[in-house]
Amino acid sequence: MNFLLMKIVEDFSGAFQGSILKSVNRKLILIFTFTFTFMFSSFAQQDEIDSLKNELSKTQNDTNRLIILFNLIEGISEDSAWMPYNEQLGKLAATLIKNNNQKIQLAAKKYYGAYFNNLGYAEEDKGNIPLALDYYYNSLKLHEEAGDKAGTSMTMNNIGFLKNKQNDTEAALEHFMKSLKIQEEICDKTGMALSLINIGTIYDLRGETDKGLNYYKQSLKISEELNDKQTIAMALSNIGGIYDKRNEIDTALSYYKKSLVLQEEIDDKEGIAVSQANFGLLYMRQKNYPLAQKYLEHSMQIAKDNGYIDIIRGDAFRLSEIYAASGNFKDAYNMQVLFKQLADSINNTETRKQAVKKQMQYEYEKKEAIVKAEHDKKEAIAKSEIARQQQIKIIILISSILLIALLAFGFYNFYSRRKESFRKTVEQVNNKALRSQMNPHFIFNSLNSIQDFINSNDSKNANTYIVKFAKLVRLILENSRQQEVLLSLDLKALELYMQLESLRLQHGFDYEVKIDPQIDPDNTLVPPLIIQPFVENAIWHGLQHKNERGKINILIQKKENELECIVEDNGVGRIAALAAKEASSKEKRKSLGMEITKERIKLYNNIKNTKAFFEINDMLNADNVISGMRVLLHLPFEEAN
Repeated sequence: MNFLLMKIVEDFSGAFQGSILKSVNRKLILIFTFTFTFMFSSFAQQDEIDSLKNELSKTQNDTNRLIILFNLIEGISEDSAWMPYNEQLGKLAATLIKNNNQKIQLAAKKYYGAYFNNLGYAEEDKGNIPLALDYYYNSLKLHEEAGDKAGTSMTMNNIGFLKNKQNDTEAALEHFMKSLKIQEEICDKTGMALSLINIGTIYDLRGETDKGLNYYKQSLKISEELNDKQTIAMALSNIGGIYDKRNEIDTALSYYKKSLVLQEEIDDKEGIAVSQANFGLLYMRQKNYPLAQKYLEHSMQIAKDNGYIDIIRGDAFRLSEIYAASGNFKDAYNMQVLFKQLADSINNTETRKQAVKKQMQYEYEKKEAIVKAEHDKKEAIAKSEIARQQQIKIIILISSILLIALLAFGFYNFYSRRKESFRKTVEQVNNKALRSQMNPHFIFNSLNSIQDFINSNDSKNANTYIVKFAKLVRLILENSRQQEVLLSLDLKALELYMQLESLRLQHGFDYEVKIDPQIDPDNTLVPPLIIQPFVENAIWHGLQHKNERGKINILIQKKENELECIVEDNGVGRIAALAAKEASSKEKRKSLGMEITKERIKLYNNIKNTKAFFEINDMLNADNVISGMRVLLHLPFEEAN
């Protein structure tokens, strides 16, 4: 797979997994408490809906009609059926807001907020993000004015979800945290369970999987106490996603299956579609494309039948890659077109601008309302001079806030540029390292060796060389993408390299790799391809100029909290190698391996806050004569688990 495409898939897969958070639809948006009581019998759902419709036709009391309309909307699942009742709810609530009775006004504002929340959900489901945000901010304003904390917290969650859709994770996390704080104040455990999942997803998307897992498990504990099967299923699915990313496949499958059982039990179509997509992604990462295609196509069919745009978008992206891998380029192209169309509806520049504008408008109107209320209060109790002084204080306060904001922006801008500069430096050094390991000279020599074997009819060695060369190229490309890799993988690439060079030089040297028994190569992390430049240096500048057969010894050992890597050769030593290099026209190319390795170690120390280093010395025999070179590389000892 193309590296850029792989990156897009990885980035997108996290965002798509978060779509399960919205499987709690408008039916869970608000729960209200009023001073008046309206009782309903607990018949089956359809009987209850019929009973509510009957009550609505008989009742003339406006406050009771609000309650009946709200419960009707909660009971009806199809959008086409509940939307007319939502329009009635909005019109009636707008009328009652003008009532002189303050309690009725507050209740009407809550229901009016529910009306806008429902509209926001409907527009969000159609992919109309700017209009959905407009409705949500109207809803938030009404709930805050009414002092309705339950409605405020749920609307905060809905806004946070849309911010997350637009990849604005900072704003999303801020809204989810505010929502959770309110829910804790009012002991809304159902809301807390959902907010904890939302917060966990943000950390999951950022790669902070430990934090994400912690929030998911908190949500799971609360939802199990409540026996809320839908939220339990969501938490299980997202926990499975964490283990999936960690490549703990059996654990991930276990959580996915538990989630799917619950979703099928409660007939949660959206949750089922997401679970099918999760299975598809898991098998896709394992290169099991037929099984991945089966699950993703099932997920897309459910999503299309029910209008789940986010899921369709994610499935289209993954299926495009699967179809392309199997040679079905027509369907792959169609899936790419579908993905781009749906992605553009959320992420295009104009949509983002409108989203920011809606948020700024809400914040501005909220601040304006606060300032106006403060001004009216002080004007009623203060004289003109006190009012003037107050205005001066407000101006100073606003100026201070603006100054702080400017300083904060300047610091953020500086930090962002510094971070981007460092990222580019890391990328440049990594690219240099990759080019160093895959330099044209090495490739040219390898291909020449293959040609020599073929010309001499040595098909066995030719085939052996080709297979080892292909494996080495693949390992170098795979390992170079990671900041750290397992020691076993790095040594595997190194051994392939030495085997190739030994074959090329007609077995001109032997090598031996020893590993300290204290070290588990399958659980020890090292920077990728960090030892290879020293081995290359030993071959090209030490052994190549030696008349007798060469030998390279590699020792990996643990000393306290350090990993010590020793590379020894019985070559001619540094001084003789340098002289031979100056005299030979074949070695006029500029060797950058050591310089690039120094840069890599310097960056590695900055990123990991460590003190890794290496040193190169000549070895002397008993007669005090140079008998080879010795490289000592110190790295921090770090285990994967």
